[in-house]
Amino acid sequence: ARESQYKLMPVQPPTGEGFDVFGFFLPSFEVGGDYFDYVLSKDAKGNPIALTMVVVDVSGKAMRAAMPAIFTSGLLLARMKDSPEKILTNVNEPIFTRTDKRTFITCAMARYNLETKIISVVNAGHCKPVLKRNGVADFIQTPDPRLPLGVRVDTEYHSQEFRLKKGDVFLLYSDGLPEAGNEKGERFGFEEVPRLMERIDTENLSSNEIAQEIKRTVQKFSNY
Repeated sequence: ARESQYKLMPVQPPTGEGFDVFGFFLPSFEVGGDYFDYVLSKDAKGNPIALTMVVVDVSGKAMRAAMPAIFTSGLLLARMKDSPEKILTNVNEPIFTRTDKRTFITCAMARYNLETKIISVVNAGHCKPVLKRNGVADFIQTPDPRLPLGVRVDTEYHSQEFRLKKGDVFLLYSDGLPEAGNEKGERFGFEEVPRLMERIDTENLSSNEIAQEIKRTVQKFSNY
């Protein structure tokens, strides 16, 4: 299950002009169904046109979570060049028909158009993405429905679109971050995620360095 989980994630982040992206995966004691991915779409001449990013969380542990994660990853990857709202709407039905009804799959997906600078964000029951702009970070509110994938067969998802500006920082994450616990039994907390982003000197750090700051913070909080 652990090997399967790691194989779902990209080895290297895509690179290109106008964006800087990085993702990391920090497993807890057990293997679960969390994974992330990003795909850089190109036109017929090979020029980058859009960056699609996704974070998925399958409920449960071990193979019970790993197998639906693999299934979901294949469905999403085959469609990554489409718009997020179309992708999640189209994969919802096969997930509904092919997964255990006790299994919940949440997903947050975003597609950034490199020419227009517009990012489209869709949230299917996942942790709310965070946008940091001019030193202030806040959650991104997306349109209803925000049901997890596969809960209802006829769910039609909708995207929230806005234009990114130079210096903006966009964060996708799973509940492993806000639900990390310390020795006192306290949780890191969902409301603490934007505050964490505000404390990080994102203006002078690369996406890789920002990720390492997040990783160090949650490791220190949870006593590794």
